[in-house]
Amino acid sequence: MTRTVLKDGFLAYFDAQEARINAFCTLDKSLVENGNSAFFAVKDNIAVKGMEMSSGSEMLRGFVSPYSAHAVQKLEAAGYKVIGKTNTEEFGLGSGTDSSVFGPSHNPWLLGDASANPVAAECGMPSADGGAAAVAAGLVPFALGSDSGGSLRRAAAFCGVSGFKPTQGSVSGYGLSAMASSMETIAIISAGSAIAKEVFGLVRGHDPMNMQSMNWPESAQAG
Repeated sequence: MTRTVLKDGFLAYFDAQEARINAFCTLDKSLVENGNSAFFAVKDNIAVKGMEMSSGSEMLRGFVSPYSAHAVQKLEAAGYKVIGKTNTEEFGLGSGTDSSVFGPSHNPWLLGDASANPVAAECGMPSADGGAAAVAAGLVPFALGSDSGGSLRRAAAFCGVSGFKPTQGSVSGYGLSAMASSMETIAIISAGSAIAKEVFGLVRGHDPMNMQSMNWPESAQAG
């Protein structure tokens, strides 16, 4: 990898890394070109108004969401902007992206070569979750994803970043195309636990569009 941020600038670095890892399936590079640093990525099974939401499936390609997930709305209200949608296993059924219609995303530390990591190979991880790959490559500071039984946390671990699944009901599931609604939550992949804590503090709370969500006592708020 010859491109660096200091030598070539962030846009050139971003383009070179994305060409290697294939983390995004929808991308608004104008945010990078304009020097906006307050952006984040969203898994392609979470709604973002005006962006395609295919859940990694050919069946849903071309569907443009008419609304945004509650978690996305709260982050946008705090000043963050969505730079794009990240690759996912078809309908979110897994930790990798082997079945995605957009092709697999690659762990930036392995370049898609599971033989370089025996543990990842044994766990069937030749590919990476798009959000985990994007954060690990330094393209975004954090990404929203989804987790039911550990898929996001597992993908984050293999890419060397933080993966956090909030308690069910603490973050609204409105706008998430869930595999298992009673288990799945919108979750956070980030470059570090401090970022995850900050993002969680912004997205948590009751949403009238989701009856599972709730407000929390002051003693339980992220501080």
